[in-house]
Amino acid sequence: MSSVEPPVDPDLDAGERPQRDAAVAAERETGRREGSTDEAKRNVALRIATIVGGFLLVGVGVAAIPLPGPGWLIVFVGLTLLAQEFTWAERWVDAVRKRAKIDELREKSIWVQVGVAALGLVLMGGGIYWSVRRYL
Repeated sequence: MSSVEPPVDPDLDAGERPQRDAAVAAERETGRREGSTDEAKRNVALRIATIVGGFLLVGVGVAAIPLPGPGWLIVFVGLTLLAQEFTWAERWVDAVRKRAKIDELREKSIWVQVGVAALGLVLMGGGIYWSVRRYL
């Protein structure tokens, strides 16, 4: 991979230099080059939001595991967000996908996929009905 040198911009003040350095580091990591300073700032802000949101979802999901609700699903969604930025999270997501056999389900016909989704919805609806039936 070729090294990317930061452009010399005399208009940058001291407050914008860390953002420029972060954008250059992101370019080195991803191989994509931003066309402008505004685009670089937006990409850095987006990466920070993705990381914070991912960790927040993982934390909420871990808290929701012993409570009623989709705790593991929230953890998985948070890990999926973090997998965009971290390789360790990507490895965990890949391991979960293999265990859940998600890729195998995608190879099945559309009718099998619709059937599995319908069965899941019926089971969720039945669980909701069973838990609130005493209040009706």
